[in-house]
Amino acid sequence: MGIIISQGLKYSAVRYTAILIGLMATLFVYSRVEDTYGLLRSLQSAAFLCVPFALMGSDMLAIKFYQKFYDPASENKGFLKRLLLICLLGNLLFTILFYSFYPQLVGLFKAQENASFAQYFRFVPILVLFQSLMRMFTFYTSNFKKIVVPGLINELSLKIGLPVLVLFFLKNCISESQLVAAFFGLYLLIDLGHLLYLQHLKEWKWRRPMLRISKAEAKEMFSFASFNIFSTINFLLANQIDILMIAAMKPMKDTGIYAIISLISEVIDAPRQAILNISAPILASANEKGDKGTISDIYSKSALNQSIAALFIAVGILSSVKELFQIMPNASGYLQQINVVFFLVFAKLTSSLFGVSYSVIQYSKHYRFNFYAIC
Repeated sequence: MGIIISQGLKYSAVRYTAILIGLMATLFVYSRVEDTYGLLRSLQSAAFLCVPFALMGSDMLAIKFYQKFYDPASENKGFLKRLLLICLLGNLLFTILFYSFYPQLVGLFKAQENASFAQYFRFVPILVLFQSLMRMFTFYTSNFKKIVVPGLINELSLKIGLPVLVLFFLKNCISESQLVAAFFGLYLLIDLGHLLYLQHLKEWKWRRPMLRISKAEAKEMFSFASFNIFSTINFLLANQIDILMIAAMKPMKDTGIYAIISLISEVIDAPRQAILNISAPILASANEKGDKGTISDIYSKSALNQSIAALFIAVGILSSVKELFQIMPNASGYLQQINVVFFLVFAKLTSSLFGVSYSVIQYSKHYRFNFYAIC
């Protein structure tokens, strides 16, 4: 539990720094261009929903099977190369299907007020590829009990880079299309950052032969990946569909307002994300060894600690959110939606009560339960 506390606290510090930067950007930058910010968040959410399919389960395989294929003599035996191949093939298949059904997909956003989203929607597969690599590298690196530097790369790159880009847009230094391209470019820089970090850890060894697996192992991996593709899609659908539904039914300005409000509720989720990220490989290893004591200890302590932290943060948010909205541009527009904050805070608080239960089941032999439960 010591490594979880240590890495969890460091990651939480990174996460809260990123959230603080995000809140400052919300107050002084994003609130001035709600429609443009809504466009970027809608593209981001659309890509997030497609990432599990494009990954073909390679992110979950990175944690579940790392210990299985690891041995001290040959280290991971080309496991990363195998994961990259699965990821790239999945993205190729997704891109083919995306453009095959593109007319039907883009038709959902043909309304005049959402014309900008429909214009850039065709580039979503590029963003999906960059996000897929980011997610897979993050999961793979967590096997080495390292989540702080990947957290710095993922969190701060976007929280610092995006406000800077939006400011350039506000100053008419770049056009909307250049802003969208630069936003995609931020994810490419994140992927390069992960590659450099893996190189620093001496885990990026491209010349290593690709992992050879038996038919029985391939069948086991296929079964695990298949169920996790759909369970992850369902999980992300529950967390990202709100922004896409608003983008489909409302003007981009309303989407931007909602995205800004939802950013506030992310403060509650920081401790849960920290514990979830660092505990996943430990839980996978414990399941592989049948160490139920470690699993029980992590679950009970994570549920208690997350709940206490989330409760304190939730009380702080609910007691000050009205004053926060009053100092923002277009304060009346946010104050009209103040009830949304209560629902989002309640949702995040509820998630914290269950600790790392999702990961406990995800990396056990009962992983199919998550799929059935979410469905």
